[in-house]
Amino acid sequence: MSQWISIEAAAEKYRLEKEYIWLWVEMKKITVSYENDTVSIDDDSIQQFIKRIKLGITSEYIDELEQLCMEKNKTSRLYASLLNMRDQELMAIRGQSSRLDGLWKMVEEQYERLRSFEKNSMSDNAICSNCWIRKICRRLKRIL
Repeated sequence: MSQWISIEAAAEKYRLEKEYIWLWVEMKKITVSYENDTVSIDDDSIQQFIKRIKLGITSEYIDELEQLCMEKNKTSRLYASLLNMRDQELMAIRGQSSRLDGLWKMVEEQYERLRSFEKNSMSDNAICSNCWIRKICRRLKRIL
């Protein structure tokens, strides 16, 4: 039966850097288990892989390592393009926000102008209610 150990325990047991073991996990060279947010590796599979490596690194291993690097590079470029698109989207949103702020200021100014006009027209009506032009206007309305 397989014994499952943590990557840290395997690194200590076999006197390896954890990064090497993580690399082999990513290359799918050793068996790994992800349970309860814990990564465990099969002790037998790492022993067998270390024995194969001691015999010599094969061209197949180098090809697989190169393929992994190309995939990581492709993923990195994809993330970079997604981040660039997100930055462009944020810039567009900021531009729209500043335009909306400008429009809101214009609306507030128009509102103040209307309030001022309304106040002026109210005071003009109060003054004009006793003026002679207003009296003539009333008489003309009655006639028509």
